Formats: sequence, structure tokens, C-alpha cells
Amino acid sequence: SRCNKVTNSGMRLLSEGCKNLRSIVLLNVKRIGDVGIRYLATECNHLERLNASGLSMLSDGVDRTFALEGLQSLSKSAASTSLKHLNLHGCQQICNLSLIAIANFGSLEYLDLSGCNKLTLAGATHIGKRCKRLTFLSLASCGDCVSNALCEAIILRLSLLKLVDLSFCRKISDRSLKALAKCSDLQHLDLTGCTGVSDQSILFLCEGTFTSPGLRNLLLAGCTKV
Repeated sequence: SRCNKVTNSGMRLLSEGCKNLRSIVLLNVKRIGDVGIRYLATECNHLERLNASGLSMLSDGVDRTFALEGLQSLSKSAASTSLKHLNLHGCQQICNLSLIAIANFGSLEYLDLSGCNKLTLAGATHIGKRCKRLTFLSLASCGDCVSNALCEAIILRLSLLKLVDLSFCRKISDRSLKALAKCSDLQHLDLTGCTGVSDQSILFLCEGTFTSPGLRNLLLAGCTKV
């Protein structure tokens, strides 16, 4: 992580030399982007954990004549069935095509999209329909792109969610809490700074039937209507 001299070319050498790679952390590596992820996709067929947090060059990628790039390439590779943990915190260029690509990771259990401010309802709907094994989801600090409609599109279809972070998603309110009430396995919910959440929203949440051990942590700091 934070290795600012590592480039896409370096990723190619790493991927070709470590074909059985299971986990990689690329935290804030500023010179790796879509092409570097394509090299991972091409060579590392058993990848289970990818931390791409802060990869400012990572985008929706380009469909070139010879290959896809970015998360699109990963979604079409053998690793699409093995990837369980994906951290894209602060990758502000990812948008609709990346979300559709993520939906192809059928074994995904952990998804961090915090700080990604170009999320789309269409892309979120794909994730909700297909990433059925998700137990952790973060949409924290994604700005105005996270609405009640987007939350419903993802959350209503994900029955195994245990930890959800929606902190500083200021547009969510009653409808999102109604959707969360249907997540029977929910144990931890962070609503810090969600200024649209009210007393009524919390009452909707309380109507949920949570399986043991039930909802154990509920963070409401900065929820000024509660």
C-alpha cells in the first residue's frame, strides 16, 4: 500500500509471477488504474481479496478491441467466482459499468463503496439482484447519489446482510429504514450523520424481526431529527 512507484507495468510483472495470488492491498497506489486491474484479472485466477481503496485512476474502464479493462475485466475472469472481499473506498471514478461488473462476483461477501459518489440506481439494482452472499455493505459518505431508491434496490434483495454502514448518507430516510428492517440477520448499523433519519424512521426499523443475536450496534450520532 502507498507504493507510489508501482505502476501498471509493475502489476503485470507481479501478476505473471504470482498466479496463485489470493489477496492484494493496493491502498492509495496512485499509478495503478484500469490496466493494472486487467493484468490481475488475466493472471490471478484465484483472487479472493482485493483492496483497491484510494485508487484514483480506477474507473469504469474501456472496452478495447483486445480486452476489457478495470473491474469489467475482473468480472469476466476466473476470479469472478472466487472474489469474496472488495474494497473500493474513495474510488470516485467508478460508475454504472463498474457496478454492473461487481454484480458478476457471485461469491462476494464484503463490499465497501464508501466515498464513491457516482453510484447509479441501475448499477445498484444489478448488485442487489446478484450479490446474494453479501454480509457487509458500506455506502458511507457517497453523497447525494445514495437515495432511498438506491438503498431499496440493494438492501431489499440481500437477506444475509449483517453489517451496514450508511453514515453521512443525508438523503436516506423512512423508506431505507423500512428496507433495513427486512434484513433479519442485521447486527450492526451505522447511521452517523444521516440527517434525514427521524424518530419515525427508527420506529420502522424497530418493526423488524431480527434473528439472534439481533441488532447489537446502532449508531445515530448527528441524526438531528432523532
